Amino acid sequence: MRNYFIWGAGIEGVRAEYNFRNLIEISGFIDNYATGTTGSKSVIIMHPSDVLEDKQNYYIIAVSEGKYFEIKDQLISEGLTEFEDFIYWKLFKKKVVLLYGNCHMAVVRDMLYTSQEFNKKYGIYPLKLIQELKNKIPDSLLEKVDVLISEDIQEDNRFGYEYSVRYLKERIKDDIKLIVIPNLFGMGKAFFYQYDGVRNHPIANDKNGLFSYVDMYIDEQLSKGIAVNDIGDQIKNGTPFSEDEVIRNFNDVIKKYSDREKYCNIKIVDYILDNYITHKLFWDYGHPTNYVINEMVVRLLHEMNLEDKVLCTEDEMNTHEEFVYPCVAKALGLKWKQEKVRCTRNAKKCVSYMDLNEYIEEYAWWNAQKLRSAKPDGECI
Repeated sequence: MRNYFIWGAGIEGVRAEYNFRNLIEISGFIDNYATGTTGSKSVIIMHPSDVLEDKQNYYIIAVSEGKYFEIKDQLISEGLTEFEDFIYWKLFKKKVVLLYGNCHMAVVRDMLYTSQEFNKKYGIYPLKLIQELKNKIPDSLLEKVDVLISEDIQEDNRFGYEYSVRYLKERIKDDIKLIVIPNLFGMGKAFFYQYDGVRNHPIANDKNGLFSYVDMYIDEQLSKGIAVNDIGDQIKNGTPFSEDEVIRNFNDVIKKYSDREKYCNIKIVDYILDNYITHKLFWDYGHPTNYVINEMVVRLLHEMNLEDKVLCTEDEMNTHEEFVYPCVAKALGLKWKQEKVRCTRNAKKCVSYMDLNEYIEEYAWWNAQKLRSAKPDGECI
């Protein structure tokens, strides 16, 4: 008979203790660093060296997703095997869901975890986002997966064929349920016609800096020596882009993503077409708003025979939110208004309030040495 230990003496460990209170008897709490007491019974926190020699022990790792991999490596170095000897706490006694994709999947994950129906049956393995993966998903993990939810990652993605959804299909067992959802990175081009590639200008380890996308119109005006306020007036009151080119671009983008989602289990372009006039659906070129992600997750749950309508998360992908040009809004008949951008705590800006003139001011300042040095685009994945 195995002894169950919760590895993690903080709030995650307490949550694990509560959730498993009627399932198993907890033998104690373990932590690499914390000391003192913890849990509902105020038990003494043990150090891993106190328990690791006993091969009858089973460890429920109740820490943040990032810390999980540190502890996983530690336990593997001790000769233990994931799932057989230890497990991430949100997977204990649950079916294993694997989310595979880009930064959009972080919001999908958080919304899934607000669904009570989902949480009754499923847990999500803390897989890193595709841009953070250093190797392909190991077979030992795929063998444990019950449901694989993958973005439509094409064969020619920038990471290589072995990161594509087709390659995953070749590797998974027949009894794994595979659900492919649309990869919407880049669809924001339908609304942000000014996008003209990626410009890397990092802040320390954050390669995206304050502005990760090139604005072709602002760059052109700055190169002519036009003042920031005058550029703002031109954008607000002029027609930097013609109605014909805006509509043509919109139709081209919609067709591209409609064609791509033919190979997905979940569809979303119809929802975008039904709602783009009355709701802001994309923060920038690469990132949809939670209004879109929520509907995608609702449809995903339905595909899993689960029903939930109102999901939520504080995480939003508006770090680099951009302005939709008024001429674009007019050409597309958009009814929603935009007076300011980047309103959340983690959004990239240098002052508390960013209207269009402030956006241009910071853009010009940040890119003074980098204008027109954009690298060729390419979708994130």
